[in-house]
Amino acid sequence: MATLIRNASRRLGNVVGSCYGTHGSDSYDKRGKAKAMRAMDRAIIQEQLQDVGVKDTPPAPPITYRVVVSTQFIENYGAHAWDGKGECPQYWKCKGGSDFIVAEGLSEFDMLTRDAMEFVPDGISYFNDYSRQYIINVAFVPSNHLTYEERMIADFERWGQPLRTAEVESMMREVRRYMK
Repeated sequence: MATLIRNASRRLGNVVGSCYGTHGSDSYDKRGKAKAMRAMDRAIIQEQLQDVGVKDTPPAPPITYRVVVSTQFIENYGAHAWDGKGECPQYWKCKGGSDFIVAEGLSEFDMLTRDAMEFVPDGISYFNDYSRQYIINVAFVPSNHLTYEERMIADFERWGQPLRTAEVESMMREVRRYMK
């Protein structure tokens, strides 16, 4: 392991005198120095881990992704007093929104080659005289990223007030109701 540190320190020493992109304005290559410093840090950490007997960590499992659709819900307060004749009065107020998981278990290849909008089903957005729900964001997120509802469930558990099983199942059904 000492060879890793020796090689890293040589690399660091070689960088100080080189300057390829600065035309004499600096005495060394800043990017090369930063890279050499990171290599030195890695070598020191690996040596310390071997001294205490820690084995190299296994590679992390591949990350899967899901498509999350965020919506905004607005309500027309003017429609409450409307008698149904003529044009409906307009007095819209934002009333919240939801996150919907529309696809899960997608690979990084899917994320890079496909558009998130192709996973969005019909029916998430709707418009009428009384209320509207429209999409404000569609995104690929890692599967370990929690939606608002999932974070709320975790917060209640952390606070020592777990939700009833029926409530949790209802929330998860609602979050995933547009999954194909």
